[in-house]
Amino acid sequence: MPTHVAIEGVDTASILDLQLYRTQEEARNPTAPCAVAAAASGGVFRRPRGDYLIVANLDDSHAVLCPRDSKDRLIPVQLTTDLKPDLSSEMSTNTSEGSGTHDSEEGQTSLTPRRKRSNVWEHFEKALVDVDGELKAVCKYCQLKLSTKFGTSSLRGHVANSCPSIESDTRKRFQASMSKQPLDANFVFDPHLCRQEMIKYLIHAEIPFLEFEDPYLQPWINTMQPTFIVKGQPQQTIHNDSFQKFEELKKELYTELQNLDSRVCLTSDIWTSSQNVEYMAVTAHYIDAEFKIKKKIIWFKKLEYPHSGIAIEEVVRCLTEWDIMDKLFTLTLDNASNNTSACEKLITNHKHELLFDGEHLHVRCSAHILNILVQDGMTVIHTTIQKIRELLKHIDSSVSRLQAFNSLANGMGLASKSAIYLDIPNRWNSTFKMLRESLKYKAVLISYAPRYLEVLPTEEEWAKAAAICEFLKLKKEKKKEIAFNLVLVIATILDPRRKADYLDFFFQKVCNNTNQIDMHVKHALEWMRKYFTLYEQRCARKSSVDMMALANEAFVNEGSLILGKRNLEEEFAQYKSRRRVARAPKFEIDAYLEEEIEEDNEDFDILAWWKGKSDKFPVLSTMVRDFLSIPLSTVSSESAFSLGGRILGDHRSSLTPEMLEALVCGKDWLFKTKDRTSEGTKVFL
Repeated sequence: MPTHVAIEGVDTASILDLQLYRTQEEARNPTAPCAVAAAASGGVFRRPRGDYLIVANLDDSHAVLCPRDSKDRLIPVQLTTDLKPDLSSEMSTNTSEGSGTHDSEEGQTSLTPRRKRSNVWEHFEKALVDVDGELKAVCKYCQLKLSTKFGTSSLRGHVANSCPSIESDTRKRFQASMSKQPLDANFVFDPHLCRQEMIKYLIHAEIPFLEFEDPYLQPWINTMQPTFIVKGQPQQTIHNDSFQKFEELKKELYTELQNLDSRVCLTSDIWTSSQNVEYMAVTAHYIDAEFKIKKKIIWFKKLEYPHSGIAIEEVVRCLTEWDIMDKLFTLTLDNASNNTSACEKLITNHKHELLFDGEHLHVRCSAHILNILVQDGMTVIHTTIQKIRELLKHIDSSVSRLQAFNSLANGMGLASKSAIYLDIPNRWNSTFKMLRESLKYKAVLISYAPRYLEVLPTEEEWAKAAAICEFLKLKKEKKKEIAFNLVLVIATILDPRRKADYLDFFFQKVCNNTNQIDMHVKHALEWMRKYFTLYEQRCARKSSVDMMALANEAFVNEGSLILGKRNLEEEFAQYKSRRRVARAPKFEIDAYLEEEIEEDNEDFDILAWWKGKSDKFPVLSTMVRDFLSIPLSTVSSESAFSLGGRILGDHRSSLTPEMLEALVCGKDWLFKTKDRTSEGTKVFL
């Protein structure tokens, strides 16, 4: 007797039916070794010699009987008997067939299944086709022949994802029926949309175009959507799609800037790439109507000839291309004399388009000013810094010396270092870090230097290094509190945590006598009132235009029964709001300054505060959107160069300047921020 193995999940009726198939086959061919198996149903029968006669489940209800011929090849024969009928009917069938009635036996073999419970069979021809001894199902739509040897999973995958000829509505209905989780009945795979989203991912993730030549990319895509194929030469196709996406994003940003009802502040700087090509970046900063601060790289162009300072003609080209010359408020540049001359040239040629003829256009980069101050101050301990730097270079010059240093450090209870930090001489913050690390390992350095005959700072020089390190630490903490333009003084007054009181406090720190304090505070408030008057006129003009538009709208809808009382009340509320702006209180500044100063804490959101006060202080809140968007440094433009350096790496050195601009700007424009206002936005003197 054959060995019988039952797998979990198989009912008794199925076991009986399978054993009957085995018995019938042995009766036909007593010498043929055989066994019977049902892959999905779970019953397995095996003869002692281990040869198989397979019954494979097709669609959870039918089987294929596979005896072996004289050449030991499997011959599939489709069976019509259901493997999972109710127990009583199967027992009855088994009794009848066990009597040896030949008609009953013959009636159970056929090349076409009698019943197909899976709805996938609705999409395939009724008759299976024998292809090289294997039964295959034929798709009704594309006539593709698919194997049924291991069930219907391949059939379902074909109908749900792969068939190129099936109608989209039919595919959607089938996908919804086969999903364990409910699908969106309206979902249809859109290859164009998929391509668009892929290009956005490519730009944002900085994926090199060459990666699309990888031989494993398309097979991976095929596992998700075989019909999605990048046509033509993949690298060039992706290149073209990326540039097209850049053009689309540029149009969207252009529209946003044209509709902007506030001014734009710019930062700019020049960068030299690894190919010794100079690029100039221009970054726009502004606050939109929802009091959300925005930063966009709007220019990343190759310079046609070298520049010692900012190329002001490039700035003008940028402003002209984006059509925002009349919206320019400030331009933040490094504190170099040639940049000052460039700004003066811009003011001379375009003063009629600037506020107060460009009186406060040029904002000097605070970080650059701070660096100049610190570098000048560190000349006092230049010799000390040079000694420390040379000693650290000696340690870092070989692995054995670093190991000797770490051995001494461990003996003194200090952690080992994988590398020695060396500063960049013209970057004060890197010098600060080097001094801080050196003072921490001072005892180790004192022990190390004599062993290798290296020059060591004296105790007096170590004391100077500690003093300058403490000074640099203070400067690092106060870095954001330095500004040198009157518009930044006004911005400080517009900070409800500072107001005019901070001016008194600040000028007491820097002025030699009290008369100067009063003079500086008075001068700042006078300029604030000048700007207020200018913005008040602008708000009045805007309010007048808005009220005329509202009146025209009301005239068009006059007599409409659909509007009703509620719509009229909404219109009246809008009318009152605009009237308040048009009739801005004469002493709005005084009312603001007389209010209590807000508490300063880390959670305070200055833009959210002003958004909530926009009805009470309509003109000042309009000013805020311009004054609080002024950048204190050119760091934002330098970050564009960091991005450009990553994109234009060793593996993408052949990128054209136009493509580099598309990728740098494209990533910047695709950047997603958290849904919040300018958290932690601070403007200081």
